[in-house]
Amino acid sequence: MNKRYIISIFLVLSYLDIVIAQDHTLYLNDNASMTTEAGAILHVEGDFHMDTNADLDHTGTMVLQGDWYFESANVDLTASGNPDEQGLIRLMNNYVGNPHNSGTIQRIYAPADMMGNAAFYDLELKNDLGIIELAGGSIEIKNTLNLDGQNQILRTDDGVTTTDGSGDYAHFVRISNPAPTAIIGAANASGATNGYIQGRLQWNTTSGTTYSFPIGVDAKGMQTFDIRTAATSNTILEAAFTADAGGTISLNDCSTDIDCAIHHGWWNIDPIGSNNITSYAVTLKAANVVDDCAGADFTVIKKPDGTGIGSYALEGLDGWDAASSCDLVATTTASVSRHDMNTFSDFSIGATASEVLPVELLSFSGNAEDKWNRLFWETATEVNVSHFEIEKSRDALFFEHIVDVNARGNSNSVLSYDYFDKDLWPLAYYRLRIVDWDGHVEYSETIVLNREDEKNRLSVYPNPVQDELTIAGRISDDGPMQLVLLNAVGMELQNEVIRADASGYFTISMKMDTYPKGQYFIGLFNGNNWEYESLIKTE
Repeated sequence: MNKRYIISIFLVLSYLDIVIAQDHTLYLNDNASMTTEAGAILHVEGDFHMDTNADLDHTGTMVLQGDWYFESANVDLTASGNPDEQGLIRLMNNYVGNPHNSGTIQRIYAPADMMGNAAFYDLELKNDLGIIELAGGSIEIKNTLNLDGQNQILRTDDGVTTTDGSGDYAHFVRISNPAPTAIIGAANASGATNGYIQGRLQWNTTSGTTYSFPIGVDAKGMQTFDIRTAATSNTILEAAFTADAGGTISLNDCSTDIDCAIHHGWWNIDPIGSNNITSYAVTLKAANVVDDCAGADFTVIKKPDGTGIGSYALEGLDGWDAASSCDLVATTTASVSRHDMNTFSDFSIGATASEVLPVELLSFSGNAEDKWNRLFWETATEVNVSHFEIEKSRDALFFEHIVDVNARGNSNSVLSYDYFDKDLWPLAYYRLRIVDWDGHVEYSETIVLNREDEKNRLSVYPNPVQDELTIAGRISDDGPMQLVLLNAVGMELQNEVIRADASGYFTISMKMDTYPKGQYFIGLFNGNNWEYESLIKTE
C-alpha cells in the first residue's frame, strides 16, 4: 500500500540521515516549510510533492527515487542570495520495480516554468536505469548540474519527440551560473558517452570563456560542442541537436571543394534575448558518425534556420583560432572548428570532394536464411584494396562494426565474397565499409533483412499512428495469448486475449484516437516471456 508523509506546518532536519521508504510519498503542503540543514540527508524512495507556497529551506542533501511534483510555480526553493537554500537535489533511481517511475523514467512535474525562487540550486542525476524527463515546464539550475560522468539523459519534453530530435521541444533546461564548470561530468572528448541534454539547453555565458554544451539525441547519443564568444556582456545561448541524413552541397574553403554534408545531423545554436556577440569560435565534436561522404577533410558549415541542405554556407575561417586557419581536419571524429563567426543558426560538418576508391562494386545483397543472415557481394575490379568491413544497424542511423573480410588483392576479374551473420535481429541494416591500403574509405549502399514475420514476432502499423493501430504477428503457442497496450511509464491501458488462426497468424485492430500524443508500447506475453514493440502516437 502506498503510504504518505504529510508536512502541513514545518519540519527541520539537522545532521541526520533519514529514509522515507519505498512506496511512501512525501507531501509538503500549502504554506508548509521544511528545512534540511548542512550535513542532513533525506532519502525519499517515493514521490515528493511541493504544494502552492511551500518553502524548502535546503542546505543539505535530498535523494529522490520517485517523481518530483511542483503543484504550482509559486514555491520557494532557492531564493536569490539566501544561503539557507543552496542544497543538493539528487535524482537517483537505483532499483528495479519502483512503482513511481517504472524503473526507467523519473519525471519533474511542474505546471509552469520553474525559474527564480522555484529554481534548483545543485541538481545531480544518478538515474542508472533510464531518463530524467521534464513534464509540464522548464527548469532553471542556479549553480551546478552534475551528470555524474555516466549515461544520464535529461530530456526536456514528455517523450513525444522522435529519437532523432526532429520534434518540437516545449521545455528547456537553463544554467544561470556563468562558470564553465557549472555542468559537471560532461566530457569534452568527441564520442563521449557521458550524460547529455536531449532537447533545449540554455546557458548564461560570458565573453572570452569556452563552454562545452552536452547535448544529443537517442539516435546518435551525446553530441558535444564548444563555443567561445567575444561578447561585451553576458549572453544566454540555447542549443539542441537533430539527427539528419545530410546531402550534397557546393562550397569552397581554402581552395578546397566542400561538396557534401555528412550523414549525421545539425547543432542548432541561438542567443536568447539580447545578443551582444560580435564574433565567436565553435568546435563540433561529433559521435557515431555515418561518413557516407567518404571525404578527406572536414570543416564546420552553417545554414539559416529551417532551410534545406543546399543552403549550407561557410562563415568565418577554418580552425579554432587564427593559428589554425585553413587546417582542415582529416576525420569527423576529431574536433571540427571555425572561428571569426558572427551569426547563429544550424551547424553541421561538411566534407571535401570524395575520394574514389579503385574498386568497382557490382552488387551487395543478402538473404534471411534459417540459421543466419547471409550477405554476399561481387567486385568487377580491385586495385590496392585492403579489406571490407561489415557494419550493422537497427535503425540505419547508428552502425556498429561486426567483422573484417580481407580483400583478394589486385584483380580485373569478378570476385565474389560472402559472410554468415548468426546474430539474428528482427530487422537488421547492413552496409560495407571498403578500405584501401592508403586508408581511404568508401561505403556501399545499405541493405535491410527483415525477419519480423517469424514466430513470436510483432508487427505494429502505422507507426507513428493517429487513429487506429493494426497489430499482426505469428505465434507458436496454440492457446490464447495476452496482448497489452502500455503508456510510456508502464501503465496498462488496454488488455486483449488473442488466438492465432490455423497457420499461426493473428491480426487485430486497436483504437488510439482517444490517447494523447506520446510514446506507447505493445506487449505480447507467450506464457513465458514478454515481447515489446514501441510506437509513437501523434495528433
